[in-house]
Amino acid sequence: MMICGLTNEERANGTLCRSMDCKACTEFRSKGLAPRLFGFGEAIHVLQRNGKITRDGWNDKGQYVCLQCPDENSKMTQPYMYLKNAQGGLIPWIPSQGDVLTYDWKEMD
Repeated sequence: MMICGLTNEERANGTLCRSMDCKACTEFRSKGLAPRLFGFGEAIHVLQRNGKITRDGWNDKGQYVCLQCPDENSKMTQPYMYLKNAQGGLIPWIPSQGDVLTYDWKEMD
């Protein structure tokens, strides 16, 4: 196993490398000292429970994805995902292949 160049202080503040091969970041995750990361399949389940998800690898830590389920007053007729972007806007969102295949998703409070 490798060890990335992050300090323990950076890890304690929630910054972890994305490699599952990093011994130090893996230990932080396993001890509950850092957010638990998961794949996109589990991220969908979080959305279905009305949760918010974000990626550990996204540069802007304020970005997140939610699921919108339309009601009788909506123009949309089917559920869809939307992103709160770095500028604070809310826009419809479709995940990329990279988003779907990575394991750096986490639930936001």
